[in-house]
Amino acid sequence: MRNSILTITTTALLICCSATIRIQAQFSKKSPSETPAEPGLPSTLTELNAWYVEPPEGQNAATYYLRGFEALQISDADRNSNDLPIIGKAPLPVLGEPIPTKLVVAMQSFAQRNKAPWPLLEQGAKFPAARYPLDLTQGHNTLLPHLTKSRQTVNFARVEMLHMAAKHQSTVSTKMSLATLAVVQSLRDEPIVISQVARSTCLSLWNEALERTLNEVVLLQTQLGQLSDAVAKAESREAAGMSYTRALVGQRVSTLSFFNQPSEQMAAQLIAITSGKPVEPNDATPSLENPEFKNLTQNLKSQRAFAEETFNRALQLRKQPFPDRLNVDAYVKSRMDEAKTNDFGLVLLLTPSLGGIAKKEAAGLAELRLAQTALALEQFRATNGGNYPTALAGLAPKFLKDVPADPFDGQPLRYRKTASGYQLYSIGADLKDDNGKRESGNQGDLVFEVVKAPKAVSPPNARVPGTATAAPDKP
Repeated sequence: MRNSILTITTTALLICCSATIRIQAQFSKKSPSETPAEPGLPSTLTELNAWYVEPPEGQNAATYYLRGFEALQISDADRNSNDLPIIGKAPLPVLGEPIPTKLVVAMQSFAQRNKAPWPLLEQGAKFPAARYPLDLTQGHNTLLPHLTKSRQTVNFARVEMLHMAAKHQSTVSTKMSLATLAVVQSLRDEPIVISQVARSTCLSLWNEALERTLNEVVLLQTQLGQLSDAVAKAESREAAGMSYTRALVGQRVSTLSFFNQPSEQMAAQLIAITSGKPVEPNDATPSLENPEFKNLTQNLKSQRAFAEETFNRALQLRKQPFPDRLNVDAYVKSRMDEAKTNDFGLVLLLTPSLGGIAKKEAAGLAELRLAQTALALEQFRATNGGNYPTALAGLAPKFLKDVPADPFDGQPLRYRKTASGYQLYSIGADLKDDNGKRESGNQGDLVFEVVKAPKAVSPPNARVPGTATAAPDKP
């Protein structure tokens, strides 16, 4: 599916976050030109396109990932299967309970038909940088076909990881988890808001697969170390806010470039947005005098200044660490309310993806910190007679430098040791401690749980599809 930025974002709803009169008044003190843009950042679409750097030839991870995406074989029978989870209609097995045999058989069949993607995904994971073939000079009309394919590939990997978990195979599970995280993180430099939102969603999906792995498989210390290093690297970048800052810069350039173009070109783009199809050569010359655009294009100069100030101020607020960075959402909400009051229709049309971005970013960071802590808990258990610590403080400084903070409130991640495992959680986007109740809709917590810690087993030989047979894991 060939989706453009506006095709995707104009269907998104602004996520409502409470903004009190006090907060609105505070943010409204800024006049339209008071917050300057930072020097050194791209200001044109050409500069933005160059800012998304192309790795050297042969070293672009995206090249291999795209080939892996295309190698994936998912049939209608897979999608309609009552025995295949995630891709099909079968529900995921209850966490901590044995994976039903019929699901294992269905996953085995699916894996046999999908040996080709893994070598390509693993090859891509060897390279640190990725750029997908996007033409960012198209602004809001940039096509993003890789987003749907990348998420589909993450779901494919979840099936494969669940299959390997059912076989208690640690070597292949580790390789698959590392490769899948690399696919997710291949979007990290893309200066597009919807791409970063997609990446945050995929981080959650990846972490769910890791949770199931740790409920079924005893990973070796070296494997835990490999995963911990990869997650720590991703967490450090996420905490610094680099990816979402790049995305907001890209959104600013695209939006202001829309305002800067000649009126005829602007009208042509508006026709494409509102009708869903581009202007053809034989069509009438597009004009902003079109009655359909009247409510959108009033006070264009004021709308442009308003949009520029909104982006510049939001970028300034993003410099704060979490949880203070969540203030970006309240600011954006107050500005969108102000845009509605002022009938700034074009601003509203061009910026729907800005709603709730700080909470989406915080959710991705929370998932990484949950994974980081869960891996440290397994490292602790491996060196402490199979026991988990009574409190997360027991992990520092040997397994974690510090106990990770929940990005939603700045408090340490919540943890409770249970009779046979543990529960670990973040309070999530509702900013309310639901005592470890899993998120449903916009309510609940982000949870990572080991119901019953697995014991080491001697699995049969297993291999990553498409590679040589792996040696059995050593106890």
